[in-house]
Amino acid sequence: MKLNRALIIAGVLALLVVDAAAAFNFGADFGRNEVRNTRLDFAQTRFGAQSTNSDQATALGTPNAQTGQRTQQAQQNQQGQNAQRLQTAQASGQIPQGFQNARNVTGTVKSVKGFNVELTAQDGSVINVTVDNQTQIQKTTTGTILDIKLGAPITVLSDQTGSTITARIIQVREQ
Repeated sequence: MKLNRALIIAGVLALLVVDAAAAFNFGADFGRNEVRNTRLDFAQTRFGAQSTNSDQATALGTPNAQTGQRTQQAQQNQQGQNAQRLQTAQASGQIPQGFQNARNVTGTVKSVKGFNVELTAQDGSVINVTVDNQTQIQKTTTGTILDIKLGAPITVLSDQTGSTITARIIQVREQ
């Protein structure tokens, strides 16, 4: 009788250990999936959004020389390509093509002159950023160069060639 009771207790304990291990494994897998999905959503939000503002496209010059505006088809194709590059990069742990020379610059807008934005960094240094026809300017929604105001906190994802910093994405943050 004592042997049967000991076997039952041992069996119940073994089941509890197996159940705990399975629950831990399920939770770990769920957590990894959540992290991956969160990173992908973040990357698509930051690097996948395209401007739909035809005035900005016209002002900056565009691939469509006849109309001076990006077509909706071209925007959709670019969004799809960006999303695909980001998913591939996320899976392989590599930096997406076109962002290998990326540099983040954060600061307060000191001046906006034409297609150049001058920032004051947190350390007090002044950084000049060039805006070109590939630059996306983002607020909560996509913006234009006109959305960059003096004193506004912004973050710039840019390419750097020598001493020239060219903005690819500008995020205008709330104060």
